[in-house]
Amino acid sequence: MGGSITQIASGTMGYRLDGTKLTEEEAKERILNGQFNASISSTGVSFGALAGAITYVSGELSSQGNSEARNFVKIENRGSTGRTVAKDLYEQIAMKSAKTNPFDPGEGNTIRRIVASLDDERWLKWEKWEIIFRTNEGRKINIHFNYDPINKLFDDFKFK
Repeated sequence: MGGSITQIASGTMGYRLDGTKLTEEEAKERILNGQFNASISSTGVSFGALAGAITYVSGELSSQGNSEARNFVKIENRGSTGRTVAKDLYEQIAMKSAKTNPFDPGEGNTIRRIVASLDDERWLKWEKWEIIFRTNEGRKINIHFNYDPINKLFDDFKFK
């Protein structure tokens, strides 16, 4: 993922407080530290934040205005049944996006319920869902999670 940071709309997220541009590594570090939320769409990778958004498209990180940030959903932490550690930045961004707004994965991505009622005691009668994120390069990143529709709870986000 090479590239540089460019300013393509109003906002300050691609810049330090003193007005100088962030390096790509600084921007990635801020993304991974949760200072930007992120999502993958068919047009690139978008990172939302309170004062703006960072978008990664065709090797370019850029800043755009944004009115609000999205928060992570509350995750129950009842255990995990799969891989939770991302292999690369794309997977990190996809997981952040899934945990931010699981039922709105963004344009070009798909979500579907794959099991109507789980029988694992930790998630008895919960649903299992799948999100498939697509990158510009045609790569698919598949994330599963469990959802309790009665209490609106989430858990067991994992890569498949």
